[in-house]
Amino acid sequence: MASTPVIKLGGRTFHIIDTPRDKDTTEQDVGMIDYDREYIYINPEMQSNSSWFITLLHELLHYVFYACARNDLRNDEALVSAMSESLYQIIKENPEYFQHREEYTDD
Repeated sequence: MASTPVIKLGGRTFHIIDTPRDKDTTEQDVGMIDYDREYIYINPEMQSNSSWFITLLHELLHYVFYACARNDLRNDEALVSAMSESLYQIIKENPEYFQHREEYTDD
C-alpha cells in the first residue's frame, strides 16, 4: 500500500487524503482539515489541478489561524479564500523562489 503524502506545518505532520465527499457535498465544500487527527481531506473530483493546490493552501491557512488562536480569522472564509488564491498565484508565477536553494537554508 502506498503511503499518503504529508505536509509539515507548525511541528505537525498532516496527511493529505484525496477523497470524494458524500452526496451532500456542494461545490464550495471541496476540502476539510481535521486538526486533531492531522488529516487534510481534498475532493479531487470537483476541481482542476490548480484548484486542488488552492484548496490545500486554504486548509493550511485554516490551521495557521487555529494554531495562533485566531478563531475570528480561522472562520473568515472570504479572507482564507482570498489569501489561499493569492498565495497560489505568487507561488505559480514565481516558482524560482519556491524551489530548494542551498543558500536559503541554515542546515
